[in-house]
Amino acid sequence: RRDWCDYARDTQGELLRIVLSDGGLDKILSYVKDRSSKLKRREIDPSKLIIWEKITRLLKDYVAKGAHITVAAQLAEKGWKIKKGDYVGYVITTGDGPLYKRAKHYTEASPEQIDTGYYVEKQVLPVCSRVTSVLGIKMKELKILVSGEDLFSYEQ
Repeated sequence: RRDWCDYARDTQGELLRIVLSDGGLDKILSYVKDRSSKLKRREIDPSKLIIWEKITRLLKDYVAKGAHITVAAQLAEKGWKIKKGDYVGYVITTGDGPLYKRAKHYTEASPEQIDTGYYVEKQVLPVCSRVTSVLGIKMKELKILVSGEDLFSYEQ
């Protein structure tokens, strides 16, 4: 998918490699937890969190306010020439409100402003879940795992 950041894509690729090399459940879960923890602690390259989306029509023709459209419109107001076919790179920042209000062009957000919780919850865990679900590990269990609780003492 185009709306995944590189960190999520890289995580999914390595997780697939671990699964296919028969890394075992402990290694799989440890990897998911480690990737989420590094992200929460901001121990990664912030450029890996940029989400790139394509502008598929003229900005004035968009009705819905997606994050990439909001950022593209802000750039256009600053004099950028945004046209159909361009890609807009943005990050999601902390704060209140819908995502489109928290999206900023990646050059306008400091690493400290990036909402790591969003990236764990909406980027990393979903791509991991696509892999782990075939092993019977669902999103709910992954959320418990990265929250710090003991996954194996969890009762359904």
